Amino acid sequence: MAESIVEKCTEQVSNRFKLVLLASQRTHDLNTGASNPVQTVQFKDHKNTIVSLYEIAEKQVDTHELFNLLVDLDASQESQDYEVDGEIDDEINDQDGDEEVSV
Repeated sequence: MAESIVEKCTEQVSNRFKLVLLASQRTHDLNTGASNPVQTVQFKDHKNTIVSLYEIAEKQVDTHELFNLLVDLDASQESQDYEVDGEIDDEINDQDGDEEVSV
């Protein structure tokens, strides 16, 4: 069952790695409530991972929009990482200058 879903998805997205990224982004959106499943009745008892694969396979979601969301999230997380790293470096430098050494 899952193998046939993946085969249908690869007709829409040729790169399997990209498919995994898109499906994980769509699943994240469904889990957090950012968006609702396109057909809630059909997928009532399925987990959101399967729902996202079905939606990609049946062209019910825009894969370009999902990819853009994924790229935008990654870029914003990288900028936050740099800010955190800079703050940590500043704290370390401040601590180094304040220490007293006793002999």
